[in-house]
Amino acid sequence: MSSSPHDSHRDLTVDNSLVKSIDLLDSLIRSGNRQSKADVVKQLDILQSDFIGLLKHCSFKSFAFEPGTQVTAAMRSRMAQKAPSKSGSPATTLVQTLHGFA
Repeated sequence: MSSSPHDSHRDLTVDNSLVKSIDLLDSLIRSGNRQSKADVVKQLDILQSDFIGLLKHCSFKSFAFEPGTQVTAAMRSRMAQKAPSKSGSPATTLVQTLHGFA
């Protein structure tokens, strides 16, 4: 899978992060019925942070556009998913935060 020491280190980091994230998700699933909504949300935030960290190890850079942001052509080209927005005004405006990776 790897061709250089740098690639091997990255692969090991990615592998360890995936195992950790799967373990956290498994724990969340098993204990979901016993936890409060706040606890579940906290664990999901941790899982999201782990996945974002994993993408950073793979040289991805994260970005976010906040609600109320008017969508430009350059922004639209970076969006991998359809942005939740409202149109009808001169420019499309986001109605919720959109996260992405480039």
